[in-house]
Amino acid sequence: MSKIASTFDHHGRDHLFRPASEAPEPARKVELPWVSIHAAGRPPLMFDLAFRDGAIVSFSYNDIRMIDYRDAGKLQLVVGMDRTRVSIEGRHLAELRAHLSRGMLLSVRESDDDTIYGDEDLPAVERIVVEPSPVGP
Repeated sequence: MSKIASTFDHHGRDHLFRPASEAPEPARKVELPWVSIHAAGRPPLMFDLAFRDGAIVSFSYNDIRMIDYRDAGKLQLVVGMDRTRVSIEGRHLAELRAHLSRGMLLSVRESDDDTIYGDEDLPAVERIVVEPSPVGP
């Protein structure tokens, strides 16, 4: 038995039982500027746009006419029969576009200034603009 204990002492005991001060730090929770439902959840009927000033505007998923995603920094929606244009500007918006196109998005909110200029690798919504779409020919 002492031979087994000495083998354990010489081959990795220090790596298995580290003091708490050497324990790896827990992964920090990433807070996204949008809230989506889980794949098993019921799809919502509407999605909310929350602005920095506290205003919230809701749109029906049935009213989305088009989603235009040209690059990672700008997403545009054409909503309703009156063709209202919703522009969402920020960074790393591909996941947001995917949730929107699948009807899994509950809300999007404009980020605070601290969040916008924070970690460059995290998604951020810098600005949301709702405006009437110009009538074309």
